[in-house]
Amino acid sequence: MEDRYKRDKAENNVCNEWLDGDFVKKQIETVVYCPNMNELADFGRSYRLVIMHRLALRKVFPNLRFFSLVKCEYVVKIARGLEDNSNTASNLLGFLNPVKENEELMHTLCIYLLDAQRYLQKTSELLFVHRNTVRHRLKRISEISGCNLLSYDECFSCYLACIAYRLIN
Repeated sequence: MEDRYKRDKAENNVCNEWLDGDFVKKQIETVVYCPNMNELADFGRSYRLVIMHRLALRKVFPNLRFFSLVKCEYVVKIARGLEDNSNTASNLLGFLNPVKENEELMHTLCIYLLDAQRYLQKTSELLFVHRNTVRHRLKRISEISGCNLLSYDECFSCYLACIAYRLIN
């Protein structure tokens, strides 16, 4: 086994490197990371969940080829809430209403939280803008929404709202 695939690297880094290989790009569309599964039934349930909701997953995470089962479960729960005509959409998106009015800021927030896992550099690469531009936009989002993107709790609420936003739009 090559040195770059030693256990000291995080699984997602190893998987992303492997997925970037030419052969794999043509053969495998998506990999879902499912940790701590001990029963065969868990694998079957996870497989069915991903297969049944793969279009919603592609809509929410268009730039990701490797993600965890947890992300899949969030998408499924929010999608089911939206289908049930409950107040899910208004509850999740309510505090982002001021940001939704500015399409550029909303797009930046979704890329930052969903596609770039809160990495400024990756966000700037995906948006084709300078890192400082991303920093400025995130600051404006925080000012407009009152959401502190450095706070885990507030950031997680924005994350869930961005999932709902992508599912709706």
